[in-house]
Amino acid sequence: AIPPASLKATDRIQRDLETYFKHHGWYYDRRKNSYKNLGMPVDKIIGIPYLAQAVMSILLREPDNALARPSTLIKNDADYKRVFSEHIGFEVYYFCARLMKQVEECRRVSFPDYKTEIKRNLRYHVAMAYVAELLGTTDYKPSDVQGLVSKDIDIVRLEDAIKNVVELFVTFQASHDWPVDRVTKSREFVKELCQGTL
Repeated sequence: AIPPASLKATDRIQRDLETYFKHHGWYYDRRKNSYKNLGMPVDKIIGIPYLAQAVMSILLREPDNALARPSTLIKNDADYKRVFSEHIGFEVYYFCARLMKQVEECRRVSFPDYKTEIKRNLRYHVAMAYVAELLGTTDYKPSDVQGLVSKDIDIVRLEDAIKNVVELFVTFQASHDWPVDRVTKSREFVKELCQGTL
């Protein structure tokens, strides 16, 4: 079976994204492991599914869907067009990739005591919460994120976002008695998160 991402690899927007990322010293892996096999640094390699999940979480404010159906974001044509749109600037895609990588680095270095499952499943929610906090609203639009792309990622505020999301997660899980996986893939938790973020 051919992975869904491979079927989209030759789309014009995918080729243009690869060029844009390379211009900024990052590597957009349209063909899985192509840059890894060339010896490029792993922390600067972004795959199509990875970027799709980042965009779904950060721009479209759907971290639950990013986590629950990663392959569908590319396989389903309607979702694909929402995520990979000519109306979204390449600099915004680049911002989403950088932010997601920074979230992963920050949770690993600054919060080593959190359970791995919690850190892994909440990364998309953290990225959304960080952007919402910067913009001052959880009801932002993709175009609103444009104003953030030229700014450095604020590590202190990102750490605060991690703490806030984890605290809200613990409270939500305790009141619902759901496993981690169910909480983080639920729309109910995202709504609770939006109410508690600002």
